[in-house]
Amino acid sequence: LAAQRADLRKSLNFALPTAWAQGTVRLRAEVREAVLEETFTFQAAKRLRIAFVPIHYEPDGRGLLCKKEPDLTKLVKEAPIWAQRVFPIGSPIQVSQWDTLYWTMFELRNPPTCVCLLPPCGKENHTGWIKLLQTLEAKWLLYKGDDRPDYVFGWLPEDSFYRGISYPKWFGAKYGVAAFADDFSDLQFTRQTFAHEMGHLLGRRHTNSATCNPDNIDPRTDWPWVRENSLIQDYGVDIISGASYTLKRPQDNYDYMSYCGSLAKGNVWTSPWTYSHIFSESLRVQPPTQTVGLSAEQPYFIASGLVYTDDTAILDPIWVITSTTAPQNPPAGTQYCLEARDASGTALAGHCFDLAFLNYETGEATNVDGFNLMLSYPSGVARIVLRKGSQVLAERPVSAHAPAVTVLSPNGGEAWAATGTYTITWTASDADGDPLTYSVLYSPDGAEWLPVGIGITQTQWAVNAAELAGGNSARVRVLASDGVNTSSDESDAPFTVGRKGPQAFILAPQEGAVVAPGTPIFLQGYAYDLEDGALAEAALRWSSSRDGDLGTGSTVLATLSLGEHTLTLRATDSDGNTATTSIRLLVGFRVYLPLVLRNR
Repeated sequence: LAAQRADLRKSLNFALPTAWAQGTVRLRAEVREAVLEETFTFQAAKRLRIAFVPIHYEPDGRGLLCKKEPDLTKLVKEAPIWAQRVFPIGSPIQVSQWDTLYWTMFELRNPPTCVCLLPPCGKENHTGWIKLLQTLEAKWLLYKGDDRPDYVFGWLPEDSFYRGISYPKWFGAKYGVAAFADDFSDLQFTRQTFAHEMGHLLGRRHTNSATCNPDNIDPRTDWPWVRENSLIQDYGVDIISGASYTLKRPQDNYDYMSYCGSLAKGNVWTSPWTYSHIFSESLRVQPPTQTVGLSAEQPYFIASGLVYTDDTAILDPIWVITSTTAPQNPPAGTQYCLEARDASGTALAGHCFDLAFLNYETGEATNVDGFNLMLSYPSGVARIVLRKGSQVLAERPVSAHAPAVTVLSPNGGEAWAATGTYTITWTASDADGDPLTYSVLYSPDGAEWLPVGIGITQTQWAVNAAELAGGNSARVRVLASDGVNTSSDESDAPFTVGRKGPQAFILAPQEGAVVAPGTPIFLQGYAYDLEDGALAEAALRWSSSRDGDLGTGSTVLATLSLGEHTLTLRATDSDGNTATTSIRLLVGFRVYLPLVLRNR
């Protein structure tokens, strides 16, 4: 039986129609006189929603020949294409694209990787990547509306960082939101890195086996085979690999949460351990609870900063906002406390937390760590204090006057095209003379608000209309912080922004695939629209140049006729705009004739 299990041709394998994969089903298999019946209950998985943020990367000292923009094709299509096959999800990852983040402050490596002959090289700037992660998370925290994604993933230009990094979930629930990686010329490495970093955000640590890489060490891992290896331990089958099902043997394949193996070599997959824990800890649909949102908006303050091992600290400008959603912060700790105090020094609100001072990817010790917190902001606050024990490391006083800010443009009635650069302008002042910091939010409808600029110090900000959802009720809002006090103003009346059509992507099978006759294959794809978000199942229709209509939905199981096919996915958004994308494949066998030369 062991020998048969190691060969797909000697075992019984079948794919269920997607309509069967819900509730409880009873399957009966008959092979001659042998009969087996079993009952299976399918469990629902959450939809995984990820916002990609393209990052224009041009800090001081970056080489003149270095790329400054990421490849957006990899951003929205190629990065998640493999993660879909190893994550416990029942539908394609819902990908949205947020506006470009312009990163000009801190280098991530010095010197940058792109000027090195044999990357990776250059010393990692831990301050730089912590601040980038905090900025990505700040965009997520300042987003206001019902359609906020689960995670934010920044995408850097090629050779900016030479791998990925994340705020992993095990440092606290709040630190499971943001990650980033850079573009790679090796497409397989791009896919593997994205799945690995998202695996961290979904709660998985490294497999902790140094058999293939000394950096693959995590003394706090729950991987149960620490002393053995990072192999997947049991058989797996990749059923959406393209043209045919691929057996993943336990002795040949490594878990993708290790540093072992590579997609280019085809020897990376998911272990049952990683798969089941991501599902049970992060993606299982939980039964409804009595917990509901707050009945009215409550004031909160968002605080971030850096702490160094020498007990110096930096507390960033604070944003006071209102929200109907109670915040989730890292588990309570004892090392550090952030408090909102009144004039007498009494803490009106606060949260204590621990910091690890580790490189979240390699586990090596660092001299700096960071935090992002969102806490209640009661009346009577006189200062925000970060302390370690009784020692105050940093503080921000609440000045007597809040800043004044007024949006100048767009202020109502303007018409922005679907593409082009437009400048948002405002005026601001502060009676106390405090330096002001701004954040700019955009809304296509007055309900959903997306941060398009954070930590701005000038009174204008340029945006690309091609990155904004269109609508006839668009507005902008500017937040001004004097360090704690926060004021805001928004457009007096709506303006218009041109609407965009959808983007459609085929995830499987791959272009040029060869399918054995009679083999059922999964067609998997998705479509995204800036106005609608991820399009509904009914908006996706598949067709074949030979077989005609194949069905609707993000995943369709089809058995195609013999011959060459052009498969097309057609997506239609709520405005009636359509987009199509196609691939070619062959059902049959390719026969390569030998080259015959005739000598005269």
